[in-house]
Amino acid sequence: MRNYAGNPANNPANIRLIEDSDPPNAANFTAGMQDLADRTAWTEANAILASGGIISGILGISGELVLSGTAVAIFGGGTSAIFESSALLELQSGALLKVDGGANIGIESGGLIQVLAGGQIQLFGAQGLVGGSASAIQGGVAGSIESLVAGAFRLSGGANDWQTFKVARTRNVQHSFKLPPSGTAAGWAATPFAIVGPGPGAQVQVLLLENLHNGATLSAINIYFVVPDPHSGGVPGTMPTFEVFRVPMIGGAPPTPQSLMTGGVPFSFPTPASGSAWHASGNLQSQFVALATAGLNVIDTSQYRYYIQLVDEDGANAAGNDWWNAQLDYGAIVDMRFQ
Repeated sequence: MRNYAGNPANNPANIRLIEDSDPPNAANFTAGMQDLADRTAWTEANAILASGGIISGILGISGELVLSGTAVAIFGGGTSAIFESSALLELQSGALLKVDGGANIGIESGGLIQVLAGGQIQLFGAQGLVGGSASAIQGGVAGSIESLVAGAFRLSGGANDWQTFKVARTRNVQHSFKLPPSGTAAGWAATPFAIVGPGPGAQVQVLLLENLHNGATLSAINIYFVVPDPHSGGVPGTMPTFEVFRVPMIGGAPPTPQSLMTGGVPFSFPTPASGSAWHASGNLQSQFVALATAGLNVIDTSQYRYYIQLVDEDGANAAGNDWWNAQLDYGAIVDMRFQ
C-alpha cells in the first residue's frame, strides 16, 4: 500500500491505492474512479499502474502517467484520457495501452505520448488517438509505429491532402530517353537502352512522361551518353546542346514552351581537350546540367507537360552519338506526390 496526497479542500487528505498485482478499483474508494481526475494524486504527480490496471470514466493528466514493466492500462468503451499541455504518457518496455471501441485518448497542444522500445499501443475502436494542434505520436526506435493489417494506415484528410514530410527530401530518378512518334525525329534510331543520333546537328525532342515528382523542385539533370566515334580528327566543331522545357496545358492562347534553363539559354556541353577525350574509349559518360531556380522548375503535372530538346554535335569532325538516359535530381520534396 502507498499513500497519495489528495486535495484537502475537496477530497480526503490521503488516498490509499493498491499496488503490486491488484488493479485500482472503485470499491477501494469512497468516491468513484472518475473523481480521481480532480485529485492531486493523479493530476499533479506521476501515476504508476501495476499489472492489469483498468481505467473507466475520465482520467485527466497534467503531469506524467508511466506504464512500466508488464503494466496494462485498458480504456473501455466511453472512457476518455485527456493529456493537457506538457503532459506525458510513457510506455516502457513490455507495457501495453489498450483502447477499446468507443474509448478515446485526447492529446491537447503540447501533450506527448512516448513509446519506448518494447512498448505497445493497441487500437480497437474506430477512433483511438485524437491529437490537437502541435501534438505528436513518437516511436523510440525504427519500426515502433507499425500497421499490421492491410489498409489500417489511411490518410483521411481533404482531396488535396497528402502525406507530408517535416524535413524536405531529395530524390534521384533515372529516366530513359524514348523517341517521339514516327516522323518527328527523322533519322534517329532506338535501342533497348538509348536513342542514337543520325549524324551532325540532328535534333530530337523527348517528352518526360514518367517518374515526375509532382510538387518537388527539379534542380538538375545528369545526362548519360556514349560517343562511339573515335574523333581521330579532333573535337566536334559545335558541341551538343541540351534544354528542358515545360508547355502549359491550359485553355487560352496556343501553348508557348518555357525554358527551365538558367537564363533561358540551352546548355552547351564543355569542349574537351581532344577528340580522344571526347570519345573516352567509347565508355558511358555523364554530364551534370543545373536548372533555373526561379519557380519554373517546380513540377506541376496538372498544368504542364515537360520535355527535353537535344541537339547532337555539329560542324567539323561531327558524328552521331548514343544518348542513354537522364537522371532527374529533385530537391524540396515536401509530400508524397510521386506521380
